[in-house]
Parts: sequence; C-alpha cells; structure tokens
Amino acid sequence: MESTLEKLRKRDLYDGYEYYYKLKSLIKSGNGGHDIRSLPEYKLLATVNPHLAEALAIENDIVSLKFSSKFSMNGSYGNNNLDIDVLRDRVKLQTQIRKLKLKRNMELNKAKARWDYISTMHAWRRRRVKEVVKEMPKKLANKVNNAIAGLIAMGVEKTSVPRRMESIVKDEMEKILRDLKEGES
Repeated sequence: MESTLEKLRKRDLYDGYEYYYKLKSLIKSGNGGHDIRSLPEYKLLATVNPHLAEALAIENDIVSLKFSSKFSMNGSYGNNNLDIDVLRDRVKLQTQIRKLKLKRNMELNKAKARWDYISTMHAWRRRRVKEVVKEMPKKLANKVNNAIAGLIAMGVEKTSVPRRMESIVKDEMEKILRDLKEGES
C-alpha cells in the first residue's frame, strides 16, 4: 500500500496541472497587468515545482515588458523614430528582455533537472487525454439528443428511431475521432 505522504505527493502533482495551465493561460492572454507571484495558484505550484513556477513568473515579466513597451514606444517621443532617446530605450528594453529570457531558460532547466518533473509532465499529459475523452461523450450526447428531436419533428416514427440513430451515432463518433486525430497533429 502507498503511504499517505506518497498519496499526497501524487495528488499535488495532479493538482499542479491546474495551477500550471491556469497561470500559462493568464500569461498567454498578454495583458501584462497581472502579478503572478501574488496569486494562490503560483504559491501552490511553487510547492510542487518551485523552478517551474519561477520560470512562469519570469515569462510573465517578459510579456509585461513587451506589453508596456508597445505603449511607451508609441508616440511618447514624437514622430522622430531616430531620436537617440528612443533608440537608447529600445536597446535597454531588448537587453532586459534578453536577460530575462536567459534567466527563464535557466529556471526551466532546473525544473527539468528535478527528478519529478518528467513524471509530472507525463501525469499532466495523461490527464489532458482523459479530459478530452470525457468531453467526447457530452458532445455526442448533445448531438444524439438533437438528432432524435429532429427525427421526431420530421415525422419519423419512434419505433424506427433506434435504427436511424445507430447510423447517426456511428457517423458522429467517426467525425469526433477524426477531429481528435487532427488536433494531435
């Protein structure tokens, strides 16, 4: 039997998935106004893999710098794009972003060096597959219910609905499987 500590560790790895992808989607939104380090998801992810959490925080800083540079570079110095102050600020910003990217890559390498990183990623990948499979029957159930209602509305007798539904369900399952295969590639 597994010890309680091992069960808790597995649950933390499993829950870390939600924290990681929630933070990642927040960063990808690109608004740049979020301080990720103050969010509870960051703190919880830091307990699972602190280097991975720090890499996400640095990624957020990079996005924030790029986002703020869009507004600071547009029209703040006038129309002269060759102004020395503008060029100096752009070089400083690019240097800052380059340093942050190096730091992020270093933290990601540390995260990958942790012994549980690979098992964490495999667990998260398995969970994503399970979620896709769980979503499939819901989509199919909605389509089946809509198809039954449509058949009855067209005047098909209820006794012939099961035979018609079998072909509809088969077609929908094949379509969903094709969509899943296309999504993987």
